[in-house]
Amino acid sequence: EMTAVGSLAELGAFMTSVTRSLEHIGDEWSRAGRLPAAQWRDQCRLLLERLGGPRAVEWIDDDFDVVYVVAPPKTLAGGALVTMNPSPPLDDDARRSLAAARAAHTTAATSAFDYDTNQAAFRLVVPLRRNGEPDGFASTLFLIDEMLEDLLAARIHDYVITVHEGDRQLYGPRAPAALAACPWCRPYTLDLPGGRRWEIAVRPSAALRAIIETSFP
Repeated sequence: EMTAVGSLAELGAFMTSVTRSLEHIGDEWSRAGRLPAAQWRDQCRLLLERLGGPRAVEWIDDDFDVVYVVAPPKTLAGGALVTMNPSPPLDDDARRSLAAARAAHTTAATSAFDYDTNQAAFRLVVPLRRNGEPDGFASTLFLIDEMLEDLLAARIHDYVITVHEGDRQLYGPRAPAALAACPWCRPYTLDLPGGRRWEIAVRPSAALRAIIETSFP
């Protein structure tokens, strides 16, 4: 129970931090208008360094096309730095999420989508305005496994943590043996910006279960 509550609190605090960072960009964009490319790039890199989680920061235009991407460099063997540029186009569900966020003037999370084979991603987006009119969106793109592995690193050794969005499992082992029934475990809900929800379950690992279920006093 304590592990579940702690995991939920950590994920919620991270989402709040990302949301505030995006809303700060939105406020500055509204005051100053569309930023020069160099200033936008520097601002995005600062956000990437501070948050330490997004795969990329994007500017998405009002037609829902990903126009400008800033991604952290990846270090290859030999010390070479290669800038990643991973920004798949928005699917219909994501476009609906962005349209709703623009209409409500609020930050929103998109539903999970396939980034590549065996890899799910989602976006957190804030609508931008210039001279009082819509001017696209600032977006952070996250790979879900990558983000959760980092945030839950201290807990996944003794516990099995799974995350679902509706019927889709976004994170955690798929093997039935790792997801044995846990009568005393209960699911928790993480509310994402824009009304989307993830269901989070925490179970003891097989090693911890063996200690808990011992017949010794």
